[in-house]
Amino acid sequence: MAKRVVAWFGLALVCALSGGCKSGTDDAGPISQDQLPTELAKVVCDSLGSCCSAAQHTFDSTNCGGSQAAELKLELHLPASAAVQYDAQAAGDCVAQLKTRIHCGNTAAADEIPACGRILVGTLAVGQPCAGPNECKEPGYCNSQFTPTGEEQGTCMAPGSGSDNSVTLTRGGTGAACSVSCFSDVDCQAFGPPIFQGGDPNQQPANQVACYRSDGLYCGGMGTCQSLGGIGADCTALDGCKDGLFCDGNSSRCTAPHPNGASCSNNSECQSQSCSQDTNTCASSSVTAMQCANGML
Repeated sequence: MAKRVVAWFGLALVCALSGGCKSGTDDAGPISQDQLPTELAKVVCDSLGSCCSAAQHTFDSTNCGGSQAAELKLELHLPASAAVQYDAQAAGDCVAQLKTRIHCGNTAAADEIPACGRILVGTLAVGQPCAGPNECKEPGYCNSQFTPTGEEQGTCMAPGSGSDNSVTLTRGGTGAACSVSCFSDVDCQAFGPPIFQGGDPNQQPANQVACYRSDGLYCGGMGTCQSLGGIGADCTALDGCKDGLFCDGNSSRCTAPHPNGASCSNNSECQSQSCSQDTNTCASSSVTAMQCANGML
């Protein structure tokens, strides 16, 4: 199924476009479609610059602002179709909330901001012809293909009704047979029901069970919803530990993040959520001197 996602430096910026989410921000001003790349670039560069300063690296703010805005303008895929509406207030709410969550220019936090998923809104009903993944009303999708001339053509369809293996998720309880973990309610609403990991992709069940971390559960290696582990608990999956802990690959146990100066291999192992790529140790900032000098991630 064509995912309604805006690619942002290889990270998903927004979730599937749902008109029912609430932003939680009432005082953010609207941002026009033309302004959005520049406003987002400013958030990224301000965050990156702060970390560069903390790490005592020279930061090229001018190059950062220009390059990020140019790249975002290309990657945001803002609507060129009359069937896709742009919500300026949702864009403003998204940017305002991202300012408080972004760390060192890393935009992964946008995945869990519902307002970011309401920037683009499809308007076509099930059964109507469509020409792109963003054109259909939620929860429908555009089951499209490219013609020999390079045009995208398809029909808006309801989830589970086509050959794209779309599925419907059911919230699982402890011990329920499962196929996926949801890191947040937004996560699973955002990207649509995930495809089961394993087996013939053409033989996926239409109804699948998900384990929600907000319920204290994850989909374990035995294919059942299991309780998230506390400190010292055995773990075999990266998502098997409670929030604030990580699964140590050496001991296979849930472990508290390390202080600055401790050795690390990824950000989740550090209290600061920053594992320096220069020294492979936990640091107040994970940015490198080269990233700061170039003003680019």
